Formats: sequence, structure tokens, C-alpha cells
Amino acid sequence: MKKIKFILISLFVCFSPFLKGQNTIDMFNLYKDSAIIETNGEKSLPFSLTMLKIARELNIDSLLTSSYIELSHDYRRLGNYTEALNYAILASKYYERKIVDSFGTLGLTYTLIGNIYSNQLNFEKAIEYYRKAVKVHENYFYKPLLGDALTGIGELYRVNSSFDSAYYYFGLADSVYKASKSDSSRMALSNCNLGLVLMAQNKVEHADSLLELSFKYYLEKGNYYPVCISYYEIAKKAFIDGNILKAVEFSQLAIKMALENNLTEYARDIYLLLSEIAKYNRDFEQAHYNLVKHHQYQDSLVNNKVLSQMAEMRAEFEIGRKQTEVDYFRDISKARTKMLYVFSIALFLIFSLALFLYRINKKRKEANYLLSEYNEELTQKNEIIHVALQDKDVLMKEIHHRVKNNLQIISSIISLQNMRITDEKVQAVFSEMQRRILAISSIHQKLYQSESISQINMKEYLEEVVDSIHIAFNNNELNVSYEILVQNVNLSIDAAVSIGLIVNELTTNSYKYAFEPAKRNHLIIGLSTKKEGCTLVVRDNGMGIPENIDILQSNSLGLRMVNLLARQLKGKVDIDSKNGAAFSIFFEGMAVEIN
Repeated sequence: MKKIKFILISLFVCFSPFLKGQNTIDMFNLYKDSAIIETNGEKSLPFSLTMLKIARELNIDSLLTSSYIELSHDYRRLGNYTEALNYAILASKYYERKIVDSFGTLGLTYTLIGNIYSNQLNFEKAIEYYRKAVKVHENYFYKPLLGDALTGIGELYRVNSSFDSAYYYFGLADSVYKASKSDSSRMALSNCNLGLVLMAQNKVEHADSLLELSFKYYLEKGNYYPVCISYYEIAKKAFIDGNILKAVEFSQLAIKMALENNLTEYARDIYLLLSEIAKYNRDFEQAHYNLVKHHQYQDSLVNNKVLSQMAEMRAEFEIGRKQTEVDYFRDISKARTKMLYVFSIALFLIFSLALFLYRINKKRKEANYLLSEYNEELTQKNEIIHVALQDKDVLMKEIHHRVKNNLQIISSIISLQNMRITDEKVQAVFSEMQRRILAISSIHQKLYQSESISQINMKEYLEEVVDSIHIAFNNNELNVSYEILVQNVNLSIDAAVSIGLIVNELTTNSYKYAFEPAKRNHLIIGLSTKKEGCTLVVRDNGMGIPENIDILQSNSLGLRMVNLLARQLKGKVDIDSKNGAAFSIFFEGMAVEIN
């Protein structure tokens, strides 16, 4: 009797965690319902994080995956796309290895990943995952999910101004929604999307009726995200069409809604539009204020990308911790299994050989399972690292973009100040300063627009520098022609900035002092490379350099800059004043890349 009682107590100890787990699962579902109902990412994030904590304690894959999906939705709403993508990918890996997927959840996850790539303006990856989602949902009975994937494709084409293609896919989605008698939220989204496309195609009357239906639904439900986007698109279209009053009205509605609902990315874009409208109305003070706010929000998004990189490292840590927890619970499971084996052997000695064989087989399966889990985790980590490397390049380009914007703000401030100055000499100094700043600014613009983030194409860069000076100084009386004989070479940022400033100074001097009216004035800028180094030549056929002027000892700020910049690059300056002025600078040992 005592032995039977001992067995019953042992069995209760073994299975009591599973009875307790049922209550915990109920708590998990309550938090999940709260996270789904709340549309504000900042408010729903605590519910999703609590879901993840409970799922890790229970170590149930399906609950972990549900937590990943809700976290991905929350971070996408908050504009933290890297974190959103990490969790969406983790969820997709779980559904991809399921043999049976009765509800099309894999397609839902692909649609979510497509949305995130769309927010990151990665058209190629977004369209890839949307098409995967369409392929999955075509095989399932619940067709509104197919409409969601088609809507995502239509939005990609709309953002890229391919309005005919956008209308086609939105129309397909609308037909699916109507045929499947979808819920009001999907019909409102369909009306909104079709309305925006029709508005872009100048079919105003039909567009207004659809947008009005959509806005009425979203405002009643308190879902301001699509309404804010629509207001911004309407204001932008009105500004392009020259309807300034309508542009002001809807841009003010959009910025108010964006600020009240923490829509950081759209607040950034709306402030830029407000700056352009104020500039058009010649309200330069308001234009400058809105431009500063635009850059503040841009900086905030850049900082979010930095935080996202930290989040990626945290994700790797969490994955490692999850593996440790899995091993811990597996060890507990092994201990319980061994206990049951002891009781079984004591009760059923006749089956000892069978139990021994079963134990060997179980260990082999556990080893295979561990190996499979390890390979899966390794694949996930590699994908996260790949995304991190892509985000690093994006971050560097955003930094160059930010530097370029800051330099352009400084240039704009100088320009505004210059407009208030009446002294022509002071104006000339300010203008010269502005050209130097713009010469540096264009370097950073080249960097964030090109594939390389460390090398500058000198041919394209010097063409921009000389062309801007030609536009500023040339006129019908002066009649200057120029040639840019530059090899298609790439230089580092420091070298490119210095050479750009040297060309800026020497070219400006030629236009201001060397050329005479009613003559065939000609300017040549050359840059060539050899094994020994790089040679820069700036030659004009103007009046030449007076004999009583020592260029190397000149008090001119521009020429002193030329000498200083040349010395910094270990360059040797040679000057020839026959038949005009020719400056030749040889930079010994300068490293270049030839395209």
C-alpha cells in the first residue's frame, strides 16, 4: 500500500507543472487579446513583451511565435523596422518547418515581412515576400488574406508612382474582399487605397467619395495611422498641382495627427512638405523652422537605427539564452524520464531489455533533435547578421545624408544673411564661403547616393563643382568655355574634399580675375593618375599672373588654401604664367581606384 501511495505522489509531482501551465496559458491569451485590440504600438508593446516572457517560461514554440508576431507589429508601428524584421523572420522560420498549416499563418508572416521591407523602401525584397504570401493564400479557403497580400503589392507600385499597376492590384484586392464579404476594416483600407490612386490620376470626384468613406470608418475606430498617411498624400498632390490653400489645410491636419499619435516617420516627411510650402509662400522664417523640425525627426530616425543595431545584438543574446533554457528544461525532462524508468523497471522487470533499447533509441532521437535545433538557430543568426550588415551600410549613408543636410542648412543660413547685406565686398565673401561649403556638401551627397560609402568618383564630382561655378560667373559678355579632362577614378573622402576645394578656388579665380570680355576664354581642368601618384591641372588662357606677385606668399585666402591643401596631401605646386595661368599639382603616392 505504501509503495502504491509513493508512486501516486511521484506521478503528481511529475505532472503538476503541466496543470499549473494551463493557468499561465490563459494569462498569455489575455495579454495577446490586449495586444491585438490596441492599435498604438507604444501602448501595445508592454503586452507583447509580457507574452514573450510567459512563452519563454513555458518554452512552447507556438506561444513564442505568437509573441514574435505581435512584437513585430508593435515595432513596425513605432518605426523600428530592424527589430520588427528580426521578430518576423523568427516567426516565419517556425511556420516554414510546420508540416500542416491549416490557417495560412505562413502567408500572414510573409505579408508582415513584405510590409516591413516596404517601409524600408526595399522594393525588391518586399515584392518577393508579397508574392510568396499570394502563393500561400491561393491554396486556402479564407481569401481576405489573399487580398491583404495583393494590397501590399499595390501599395508598392503606388509609392513608386506606378499608378496603373497600383490600381490593378488594388482592384484585385477589392474584388477579393467583396467576394469573400470581408470585414469593415479591410473594405475601409480598400476604399482608401483606391481613393489615393484615383486622386493621383486626377479623378478627384470618385477619389473624394472613396476617401470620405474610409476616413469616416477609421476616425470612428480611432485608427489614425491610415488617415494621417492619406492627409499627407492629399497635401502633397495639392502642392504639386499648385493648390496651395488645400496643401496647407491637409498638411496641417496631417502633422497634428502625426504628432498626437507618435508617427515619427510621417512627421519627418510632413515637416519637409510644410517647409516647401512656406518657402513657396516666401515665408522664409517658417520654412527654416519646418526644415529644422524635419532634420530633428530625421536624426531621431537615425538614432532609432543605432538602437536597432543594439537590439539585434540583444536578439542574438536572447536566442542564446533560449537555447540555454531549452537545455535546462530538457535536463529536467531527462531526470523525470529516468525516474519513471526506475519505477517501470521495479514494476516490470520482464521488460528491462525493451526499456534499454527504448532508452538508446530515445537518446539518438534527442541527439538528432539537438542537431536540428542547432542548425535552425545558426540559420536564424546568419540571417540576422546579414540584416545587420545591410543596416550598417544604410546607417553610414544616413550619416552622410545628415552631414549633407546640415551643410545645406548652414549654406541656407549664409544665403539668408547675405540677402540682408548691402556691402558688395561682404556679399562676395559670403558667396565664396557658400560655394566652399556646397563643394564639401556634394561629397557627402555622392556618398549616400552611390553604392560605395568610402570612395568618390572624381569625374562626376569635379563636373558638378566646375558646373556650379560656371553657372554663377559666366555671362554673354564673358563667354567662357571649359573642358574637364578627368579619368574615371575614385579617391578617398579626405583626398576628394581637398582636391575639390583646390579646383573650386583656382576655377573661381580664373572666372573673377583672368578672363576678359569679348574674348574666347577657355578653361581646362585635368586629373590623371600614374603608378607614382596623381596630377591635377587647372589651366586658363586669361591675362596670366603678374610678375610682381608671389603666389606662394600671397595674402589671398583662396591661394593660401590651395597651398595648404596641397601640402596636406604631400602635393607639389608648379605654376606657369605663359599664355595664361596654369597650376599643376602632383600628389605623390596618392592611392586611387580606376573604374
